[in-house]
Amino acid sequence: MNWAGNEVWHSESPLVEGLAQQRHLMLDSVRESGARRLLTGHWGDQMLSDSDYLIDLCRSGPWGLIRQHCQGWGVSRRRLVTRLIKDAAQRRLPTGVLRVARRIRRRDDGPWRSAWFTDRFRELVRERFEDARLAGADGSSHARAIYQQSRRPYHVQCMEWNARLAAMHGIEMAFPYLDCDLLQFLMAIPGEVQSHDGIPRGLMREAMQGVVPDEIVNRRTKGEFTQLANQSIDDDFPLIADMLGPNSMSVRLGFVNGPVLWRVLDEWRTSIRRSRDARLTNRVIDLCGMELLLRRFSPSEEGA
Repeated sequence: MNWAGNEVWHSESPLVEGLAQQRHLMLDSVRESGARRLLTGHWGDQMLSDSDYLIDLCRSGPWGLIRQHCQGWGVSRRRLVTRLIKDAAQRRLPTGVLRVARRIRRRDDGPWRSAWFTDRFRELVRERFEDARLAGADGSSHARAIYQQSRRPYHVQCMEWNARLAAMHGIEMAFPYLDCDLLQFLMAIPGEVQSHDGIPRGLMREAMQGVVPDEIVNRRTKGEFTQLANQSIDDDFPLIADMLGPNSMSVRLGFVNGPVLWRVLDEWRTSIRRSRDARLTNRVIDLCGMELLLRRFSPSEEGA
């Protein structure tokens, strides 16, 4: 939390991370090295690790090829059938029917069910959830998935957030995986080419043979930082509890139900200490981000 307030101010966004201090140290090191531009790997997963092409294979490909690629992605037959039905529904059903289906699917875990938000704010969140979605592009399921990933407003917000935080350190952030030529190329080629031999990022792995060390090219796992993020929130919890306490702008401006939140905060801290995922940590971070944004940019309680 030591860096969170400055990040919110510079990014004009409620996005906050549990490992902010490590990122600041890294960006400082980049600047001190003399570099002025940093190429980020953000959106590599979204653009190069897409398995929606499996639906295209089911429409036209031989069953042996489908089986090979499903095994490569760890997609079971039941899961593949579910994805086929979902894809057909998204393409064919009216918007109103899809809206009702999404509401039913999220009836138990939607953010509007969160008791620590006020009724007014929960209703607002639900209205936003039910807003019209980005229309899917025509063509293959593979191209459709890449198009939607590249057009989502949340990803635009993340790109701006990364760029503004880098600017805090005098660095320009570049996003090679969002290059227009690359996106057009990926949408144009069949998904089974991008995932050569049923291997996620298969085409890129083949292209990087002899250029990037084999240990990196052939790696199929990602680094795990969940425990570090959970630990950072646990360490900062006294500060967080004070931030979200009776003087919280989120409470005073009618976004958060204070008594309900204060009752569950200690329970969340205990659960975070035992947790192997970052679900609760992310929930606390989101609340802190909203609180810091209100503190920085709300002119007054009357004007909010």
